[in-house]
Amino acid sequence: MSNEIIVVEAQPRVLAAEHTPRVGEEARNEFVRDALSENTQRAYEGALTRFRAWMLEHGETQLTADVLSRWIAALAEQRRSISSIRQSLAAVRWAMRQAKLPDVGGDHLVRMTLRGIARSHRADQSAPKEPILRPELESMLAAIDASEEAGSTPHIYKRALVLFAWTSAMRRSEIVALRWRHLRYVEGKGFVVSVTRSKGDQTGQGQDVPIPLASDPS
Repeated sequence: MSNEIIVVEAQPRVLAAEHTPRVGEEARNEFVRDALSENTQRAYEGALTRFRAWMLEHGETQLTADVLSRWIAALAEQRRSISSIRQSLAAVRWAMRQAKLPDVGGDHLVRMTLRGIARSHRADQSAPKEPILRPELESMLAAIDASEEAGSTPHIYKRALVLFAWTSAMRRSEIVALRWRHLRYVEGKGFVVSVTRSKGDQTGQGQDVPIPLASDPS
C-alpha cells in the first residue's frame, strides 16, 4: 500500500479501511482510541483536516518526506508556534502508524526541517519584547469604551482584565490559571495575587504579586 492521500482523509478514530471486524478487533480499536485523551484526539483531527486540505490545494497525492517537510515549513511561514507544528506532525505520524504505512515523518529531511524551524523560533523569541506603556494602555481602554456599553458586564470585564494584566505584568498562562482563592484583599492597599507556578518558577515555589489600588480611578 502506498502513502496515498487517503491516509490523511481518514479520521484519526477510523483509520483502517472498512471491513468485517475480526474477533476482538472492535475492543482493541476502542483501547487504541482511549490511548489518546479527548483533547489530543480533537487536536489530531484538526491537524489531519488541515493537512488534507493543504495536500488537495497543492495537488499532492503521495505522502512523502518531501511533502511532509514542505507542509511543516508552510506552517512555520504562517507563524505557527513550534509546539503547534510538532503536534501537527505528530498527528500525521500517528495516523500513518495506525494505517500501517511507512512513517516518513522520521525521515532525515523532515527532522532537519523541524530542527531548523525550532532554531528560527528560538532566535525570534530571543529578541526583547516591547512593553506596553501608559499611552498604549490608554488607547486599549479607549477602544474598549468605544466598543462596549459603559457599565455593562462586557465593558467592566474587559477593562478589568486589561488593567489587571498590565498592572501585574503576569503571563497569559498565569492569569488563566488563577482562581478566587489566589486573590487576597489588603485593606486600603489593594490585592495580593498568589502565583503558584509560572514559566520562570518550574519548582513551584510560587510568589506573591501585589496589585495596588489605582491612584487615578478613571
